[in-house]
Order: sequence, then structure tokens, then C-alpha cells
Amino acid sequence: MVSKNVMKLLFHLARSLLYVLLLAVVLGLALLASIQFRVWNFARHAENLWSDMRRVQVRRTALSEVEVLAGRWGRTATRSAPCTDAGCEFEIREYSLPLLPPDSDWSFLAPRVYQALGMRPAIVHATISVRAGLVSNTEYNLVVPVPPSKGEDGRLISNYLFVRVIGITHFTPSRLVYQARHPEYSVGWTSPRYAKVETRVVYTPYVSAADLDRVTKINFGCLSGLRRCRVKSDLMPEASAELAARQNLPDEPVCIPEIIKVTSRDTENAAVVRVLKVRDEGRMLDVQLVQRLKKAEFWTIGSEANLGKPDGLTPVLTGAISKVAAGSRAIILFERNLGPKEPVPILAAGCGVIPYSSDNLSLVQTGISEDVLTRIPQELEPRSPF
Repeated sequence: MVSKNVMKLLFHLARSLLYVLLLAVVLGLALLASIQFRVWNFARHAENLWSDMRRVQVRRTALSEVEVLAGRWGRTATRSAPCTDAGCEFEIREYSLPLLPPDSDWSFLAPRVYQALGMRPAIVHATISVRAGLVSNTEYNLVVPVPPSKGEDGRLISNYLFVRVIGITHFTPSRLVYQARHPEYSVGWTSPRYAKVETRVVYTPYVSAADLDRVTKINFGCLSGLRRCRVKSDLMPEASAELAARQNLPDEPVCIPEIIKVTSRDTENAAVVRVLKVRDEGRMLDVQLVQRLKKAEFWTIGSEANLGKPDGLTPVLTGAISKVAAGSRAIILFERNLGPKEPVPILAAGCGVIPYSSDNLSLVQTGISEDVLTRIPQELEPRSPF
């Protein structure tokens, strides 16, 4: 009798344990499926956000279109303040991990269990700046974790790949002379710092769609694939290939016809001047305005000005000035520096002084004719480090 009761109890216990085990398996599979769905969903959102940002064009997309885009992203989109002519900022940010505190050091706070089950603590973040009713610059950032490595002290260090794609109004003239092969975009990367490797693409509104699609190709499978990405070429293969190819090419500043055209298109003012005097060993010019080629309305025909050496002047510009003799004519490309008394021409470093000739004049006029996009007022345009 006792034996039968024990056997019956053992049978019920075994059946209960089996139910518990089956329930644990089901819950485990459900949790794993939920996490994998979240991983897949985050990867899809990151790709969709890049697709949306790809359609936002600097100096082309209006504020009303940005508001519609931000509305589609719901609570993940925020605006810095009501938009005025002075501008405003839109941000869209998503985290792959649930319950992740905003702006936290997620590399340390991310629950290990999520990572063990396949969830990766990634972040996607986009910003759109608006000035005078038009988009003035855009930025798309994606941070992807890679397997940790050991530091010098033997402890594991969390590593991350960082994608940064930036749309700007134009490159500074001093930057242009270093990218003659592709003046409408640049590709770069930062040295490992804080265990992050950043691949950066910067482009202007004049870049071709084919070039932009190629250098900004992002492997979103790094977020959801079974194989984890480890190096920057896994995440941005085309940009990394271009960087690798460029290492074997000279990177000297040049002022070739293509750069002259682009600088003429992007500069605020252009004019033909007569050189009156060359001073300071060829680093300064006294000139007289002969002809306006682009704007320069603040400068009266026949009046004089001296073109000084702004901070950070490149050797290219110094060389160009030294080749212009007193009594000759030159073409100058310049911005305005609103001084205490009157506007002062500040040369576009790199190709700011061009010896006058019919061929050079034609190059400058061709570049000016390509300046077809609406300009954001200079005083409202954000300063670009590029």
C-alpha cells in the first residue's frame, strides 16, 4: 500500500517536473523569439531611418517636409524648440535594448543576459538642422557593438563600430584642395579611441546619387545577422575599400580646374581685380576691383582693398599670391568678413587667387553658373569643420 502511494507520488512529481521543464522551454523559446524579433525590428528601424535621411537633402528639403518625416517617427523624434529663421534641430533616436536609460553609458549598463541571448546594445541617432526654412545639414549615426577584446590589464574591453554620415552645404576651400579626386564627398575614419572605430562620410548636395549610394552602403546585417561584424569593412564595405585604396595615393593639396569650378560655385563672391602691390613677401595683395563676377555688391567698382593672410592659410594660397605680379589682373574668390567699419574680402583658402586668363575666367564662370541651389544666409549657416 505504501509502495503504491510512493510510486503514485513519484509519478505526479515527475509529471509536474516535466510540465515545469516544458513550460521553461516554451518561455525560453518565447523570450529568445521576442529578443530576436526586437533585434530584427531595431535593424529594420535603423535601415528605414537611413532611407528617410537619404531623402532629406541639404538646401533642398523644406521645414514642412522635415516635420512630416519627424511625425512618422512618433515619440522617438524630438524638436529642440519652435522653428524660427534662426533655426531649429530635429532628433530621432532609438536604442536596441529595452529599458535603456537615455544618454547612459550603455556599454556597461547593458544587461549581459540580453547580449548572451543575441541582443546587441546598438544605438541609431539622426539629426536634421533647419535654417531659414531649409535643411542646412544632416547627420546619421549608428553604433554597433563588436566582440570585446582584452586590454593591457587583462580585463575585457567593450568595442564598437561607429558609422557617421554627414550632409553639409559645402566643403571649406582649404579642405577641397585635398580631395581633388572627389570634391563632393570625403571618406575618413578615426583612430581607435575609447574602443570605438568611426567610419565617416561627409557629402554636399551636389554629390551624384551613384557615388552617395556607393560610399554610404551600410551592412545592417551587422545588427541582426548570426555572424557579428568585427571590423569597419564589415559594416561599411565600400567606404572602407575606398579608404584602403587611397592610402597608396598622394594626398597633396592641388588647385586643378575641377576644384576651381567647385570653389567658384560654393563661394559667396567672385571678382576680377587689378593687382596694385604685392607685400609681405607675396602673402598680401593691394587690389582694385575691376569686375564683379558673383555678388560682391558691397564693393564699389574702382575702389581698393588689401587681401590679407587669414589664419590657417594653406601654402597653396601663398604660392598663388606670390605668382601674381603688380600691374596684372587676377580672379579672386572670397567670403565677407564683416569688420568694425566695412565688409572686408577674405580669400577662399586654396584657390582664392587665380591668375587671370580666358581659360581661368571660363572655369570660374562655369562654376558660378552651377550655383543653382537656394542659399542659406551666411549669418545663419552653421560653421562646418569640413
